[in-house]
Amino acid sequence: MLKSEAYGEVAPYYLLQIEFKQGNYRYVVENGEELIRRASPRQRAELSRVMAEAWFRLGEYSKPLDYLDAFVQAGGEMGRDENYLYGFSLYRTARYDDAAEYLRK
Repeated sequence: MLKSEAYGEVAPYYLLQIEFKQGNYRYVVENGEELIRRASPRQRAELSRVMAEAWFRLGEYSKPLDYLDAFVQAGGEMGRDENYLYGFSLYRTARYDDAAEYLRK
């Protein structure tokens, strides 16, 4: 499927989403960056959001901040879940005042 002419371009994105849904966050962080580099703007936003949550689930709290910033820059909108990820990541990186702002949203 990954080498198929018909599906080779889109299959990696779907595979990454499947691995994410199955909780294989290590796979996501190991493969997501390459996909982000070659993604369309719409795909880039969603992939950045997925990468942020994967790093969050792995307990690497400084990394979600960069990916959520990229998510917003690519046109994503911060909803309740994204604000929680951002706020808790700020809290875990000792940026308490900034964290409070996002955790209130």
